[in-house]
Amino acid sequence: MTPRRLHTTLPILTLAMGMAACTASAPEPPGVTAVEPVRAPPLPTPEPAPPAVPAPSVPAPAPIPPAPTPEPPAHPQPAPPPPALPPSAQDPEALLEAWRTRIRAEGPGREQDLARSYLLGGKPLKAHELLGALDPKKLPSEDARLSWRLAEAEALARLGEAGRACDLLREAERALRALAPLQISGECFSADPRRRQKIETPRFRPGQTVSVYLDLDRLTVLAEEGKEARTKLRFDLTLLEPSGREVHDFADWEREQGTLEERMHRPWEDHAYRLNFRLPRGVNLGAYVLRLEVTDLAAPSPRKAAVTLPLTLE
Repeated sequence: MTPRRLHTTLPILTLAMGMAACTASAPEPPGVTAVEPVRAPPLPTPEPAPPAVPAPSVPAPAPIPPAPTPEPPAHPQPAPPPPALPPSAQDPEALLEAWRTRIRAEGPGREQDLARSYLLGGKPLKAHELLGALDPKKLPSEDARLSWRLAEAEALARLGEAGRACDLLREAERALRALAPLQISGECFSADPRRRQKIETPRFRPGQTVSVYLDLDRLTVLAEEGKEARTKLRFDLTLLEPSGREVHDFADWEREQGTLEERMHRPWEDHAYRLNFRLPRGVNLGAYVLRLEVTDLAAPSPRKAAVTLPLTLE
């Protein structure tokens, strides 16, 4: 370096060093706090990752076996032949004859069964001859007499005797009606003694005359050739307390009007009746029950039917 340049550079270096010394030694002004640099906390050390769990292995689907090849259908085997029956078992007439032989061996009392076998075999004349030899009045029961009428009616119908067959069927019908139970229906107190006018809540005074209407079904009607048909009935009335204790028996009314015999030009099965009677006097007021019993006196054996009607005396 030449002396001239040293002279020029030295003052500049001296000035710079002096400014640096003043800056380092100068005190901080009051109220000013030195700011320290904020250092970030150290980052946490990452934990080691857990070891990887291997995924479960899925077994491979089993292969589907091929469908079996259908076998060719076998030839149907012929059905076994039915067992051979003896000639007598194959002939209906032979079977009926065997039945007749057994009936004859059992003795009297089976004539109607024997006649039925002749009807089944298409021999109505033999059935009619056999039944004609019997007296139906001497048969042991009403069921036996009814069976005789039906069998004889069938034999006559097959022989062309339609009129006589119808007469027997009418007799059988009357016998069946006699066996059927007598039935009462439509019973009620009526507000009008001349026609049916039902009283829904019967309330009467002691000694008052009242009317009861009723229908009778399956009534026995006696009908003879050339004569009027007729019926015969008996009505019994009883006044009861609700407990069933008898209060009045209407004996006077029953003697005078309790039995009724009706005649008609043609028979019919259903009949309507009206009963007019006087309630008893001198009984306590309150609830009662009227019991009405009807007896069919025209039946071979009396048949009965009964109903009850509630009423109030006030």
